[in-house]
Amino acid sequence: MEYLIASRLVLEMPETSVDNNELTMGVASVSMIASAFILPLIYCWIITKNNFELRKRKTFRRKWYLLYEDIKPKSKIALLFNVFFVVRRMIYVETAFSLNDHPCQQFQILMLMNLIMQVFLGNFRPLITRKMNKMEIYNDLIVYIVTFHFFLFTDFVPD
Repeated sequence: MEYLIASRLVLEMPETSVDNNELTMGVASVSMIASAFILPLIYCWIITKNNFELRKRKTFRRKWYLLYEDIKPKSKIALLFNVFFVVRRMIYVETAFSLNDHPCQQFQILMLMNLIMQVFLGNFRPLITRKMNKMEIYNDLIVYIVTFHFFLFTDFVPD
């Protein structure tokens, strides 16, 4: 996520900036493509590939266990929980940069992403324990409420 934000900031730099050269722009572009497209695809492949035998190996578990540590291993849709989590963060970052002049659309996208995640968590319960699922639903509910308060206490509502 940090690579995506950093590359986006470099690509948004004014042309008169001291650090604005072809090498910097090239590295930022490659970093943005890698963090936005290539790494999530590799992540999806590792998580969802039908490789139960591979997951049983100690070397694989030592390297990749954190990708699916607290997630139900038998459900492929549950294994995509971390992918959805990361993609949601990427959409937040891109929304902040791309829709800077359109706060209403930013708010709508933020609320929609929170609602989609609530539905996903409520329907699929991707985490291992009931307590962890409830805690994740509670956290997303609080984010949803705070986002709604942004709407109420900003310039959207006239004085």
